[in-house]
Amino acid sequence: MPDNIDGIAAVNHWRGQCLDNFARVEHAIINVIERWLELDPKTAPALAETASARTRNLGSALKKHQSGDTKAKQLVKLLELWRLREAQRNELVHGVFKVKSGADGWTLINLTRTVKKQVSRSREYILSANEAAAFLTAIVRERKALETALSEISM
Repeated sequence: MPDNIDGIAAVNHWRGQCLDNFARVEHAIINVIERWLELDPKTAPALAETASARTRNLGSALKKHQSGDTKAKQLVKLLELWRLREAQRNELVHGVFKVKSGADGWTLINLTRTVKKQVSRSREYILSANEAAAFLTAIVRERKALETALSEISM
């Protein structure tokens, strides 16, 4: 058993909280797309299989069909910002974590690998407990703003 079990537990708890926030946004986006499909299937965005495609589709449909609506414009901005977070979500989901514990708490080393055009690329980044807490605070704030904006949009 690793000797930094408390650090590993803390990192796994943090990762779970992050993923829960991402899942809540995914559910809210799906709900809006499904509602739009019921009300106006001709203009509704496609209910794509991936979260990033659903986010992109919803933003594009709002730009095209509700460009004059102030709330829709604000939602489009929030969705565009969230698309950046979705790349970070992929790193949380697919990354291999190493946890180092020290006097200042834990440090996370995340190794990710991506493949594009049959070329593999590795990336490693380091995140302190304080940086991770700030990241979680930011995505909670952004998630709440998105959930509110999604609940207020009219089709």
